[in-house]
Amino acid sequence: MLARGTHRLNVWHCGIPSNTPAVQAGFFYGDRDNVPGYRWYDRREQRLRVVSQPDDLRRLERMVAVGNRPLLEGGSCINTFMSGGAAKRLMAVSALGERSAPRRLGENADFNLFFLSPTDLTKAVLAAAWDFLAGFAFAMAGRFDRVRPRLRYTPRRAAQRAVANAFLREVSFFWLKQDMVRGVPVIYSNFVGYDEVAHHSGPDTVEAQLTLSAFDRKLRILGRRARRRAPIRYDIMLLSDHGQTPSVPFRLLYGQTLEEMLAGLLAGDAADGPVVRRAFSPDTSYTLSLLAGLEEVDERQLGWLARRSRSALSRLAHARPGEADEAGGAGGAPVVVCVSGSLAHIYFTGNRDPQFLEDVIALYPGLVESLARHPGIGFVAARRRFGDAMAICDDGIRNLLTGQRSGSRDPLAPYARRELWAGELARLVGYPDTGDLVVNGAWLPDWRGGGGRIVVMEDQASSHGGLGGRQTEPFVVLPTAWHVGREDLTSPEALHRLVSRELERYRQAGPGGGAAGRGRR
Repeated sequence: MLARGTHRLNVWHCGIPSNTPAVQAGFFYGDRDNVPGYRWYDRREQRLRVVSQPDDLRRLERMVAVGNRPLLEGGSCINTFMSGGAAKRLMAVSALGERSAPRRLGENADFNLFFLSPTDLTKAVLAAAWDFLAGFAFAMAGRFDRVRPRLRYTPRRAAQRAVANAFLREVSFFWLKQDMVRGVPVIYSNFVGYDEVAHHSGPDTVEAQLTLSAFDRKLRILGRRARRRAPIRYDIMLLSDHGQTPSVPFRLLYGQTLEEMLAGLLAGDAADGPVVRRAFSPDTSYTLSLLAGLEEVDERQLGWLARRSRSALSRLAHARPGEADEAGGAGGAPVVVCVSGSLAHIYFTGNRDPQFLEDVIALYPGLVESLARHPGIGFVAARRRFGDAMAICDDGIRNLLTGQRSGSRDPLAPYARRELWAGELARLVGYPDTGDLVVNGAWLPDWRGGGGRIVVMEDQASSHGGLGGRQTEPFVVLPTAWHVGREDLTSPEALHRLVSRELERYRQAGPGGGAAGRGRR
């Protein structure tokens, strides 16, 4: 598309948190307020919420949809968290388990089409099997890379990668082709293979690039089909909803997780309960979503291979002790930690309102200073009673609203466009459901001679969710015919306005004017 001159490659800013739930809220509805991350603690209900739980996600989607026109109105979405107001939702987490029986029956019929196609299903199973074996080969080769962090690679981990990278790629393209032939006016499909592979190998490794090559081959086929067989003209938009930054786990550097370190710091103040760890586990989310979709289909409608696939997914999705990612109560813990990549929210439970920085300092003397001085932590951000917000590092403080600084170092010094990110951080800490303290991992400018890396609170070789490196600077490929200004690339909300404007132009042009299809990788 770039070589033909029909599209243009752009860098855009996805904001903080730099992860899919927040970006989908802003892109689909033009509003990501109070979306603090993949996981958060609901102070009013005194319970954990997580977007991989359909009920929690439906609640979140209803909140951001109020007063906003959804981007996918009258269209379809495939393999997403939020539905974006789509009329048809295939593997959309927010639609799973919905009580609207007639609508779900129609969606399940389309879902089942793939599993009734012996050629496409067999192709997907074989692709997943090949990816399973390739994953082990690349993991063994990675042991000889001194720069790459050594992460545990298990058969279960390889299977989760095969599902997300290979199987879901085949499934999503099958449904995309079906909707294009039907002339669905707007289609959004989410492809997670590169993200899944990069988390455990790095963003620029051979295996990550091979994943992109496989996607490009499918995209070429899809483009030809759109030009030759679709009943209406489609414009294709490629959107990466976040970037990737090479990373090194906090645990590998310091011999303990952030939660364990925090438990030690609070040993004298919070001895009546444990610190709860809730780490972002993206590899299971899509497996659970595919399994939930299959479980909504009557087993009698599935062929032998589809039933075997469902059985294998059920075993794969079954969490081992300590790996569960369940929403609900925090077990009476006085402190809850919700991590996503390099970003961590720390909640002090028992209060229905957020704690101000002054309250935390009074309740836990020395805690903020200890966190800010830790070499694995870049800065600690918190709201203040006066309505502003602060970022604190080992030897410096920055007012995120006024820009006023004290101390010898600016907490945002390692990051380009500091004023932009100061505003994003101020917005984040002002959300009602944001943690009482927000911690971001430190930036290591030249780790082991292999270039810059961000310290992350999970076991990942490449990460996103917080601030540092290219995780907040994804790409978007847009048709050259679209009227795109610099202001259209500054946030998910700005992209929402851009695409809404172009969709309205298509609607005014009538059936002969075409429609917009979009994919994401």
